[in-house]
Amino acid sequence: MKKLLLAFVVAGFFASCNNEKTCYVETHILLEQYEGMKKARVDIDAKNLEYSAGVDSLINLFQDDLKAYEQGRKKMSTKERELKEELLHVRQQQVASYQQAMQKKAMEEEQKIKQTHINRINDFLKKYGKEKGYRYILGANGSGNVVYAQEDLNITEEVLEGLNKQYNTENGLNKQ
Repeated sequence: MKKLLLAFVVAGFFASCNNEKTCYVETHILLEQYEGMKKARVDIDAKNLEYSAGVDSLINLFQDDLKAYEQGRKKMSTKERELKEELLHVRQQQVASYQQAMQKKAMEEEQKIKQTHINRINDFLKKYGKEKGYRYILGANGSGNVVYAQEDLNITEEVLEGLNKQYNTENGLNKQ
């Protein structure tokens, strides 16, 4: 009797597993083709150009001062040369520090922007999964966490379409 009961429990478990709806999305495609990420990349690139322009401007000013020093140093006294060299050294350090700070700021802003969109994608996937009755939505990223799946389980295009539609609606970009 116990064996029969155990057999029914095991059979029931396997039957319920077979009814689970599971699918996957190709995360790299979502990150490449989601309109929100495309816009984020454009914004990030523009911000990086802005930061680079500021750094380049400071570097150019420093190089101009260095050239002026090199051209006029023969006419300077030893004391004037030492003072000017010290000032140039301090400016060089300041420019390098500013450049590092801008790179760090750009990387932090980029990470924050990307994480915001990743969170939006994850929120959309949760909502989508609930609406479609999926128990699992796996992410295939090309690094091996999903090494094989039937192609009919791939919902990347459906998700991407819905995600972009939601993004366009939220941002007043409805395409006719």
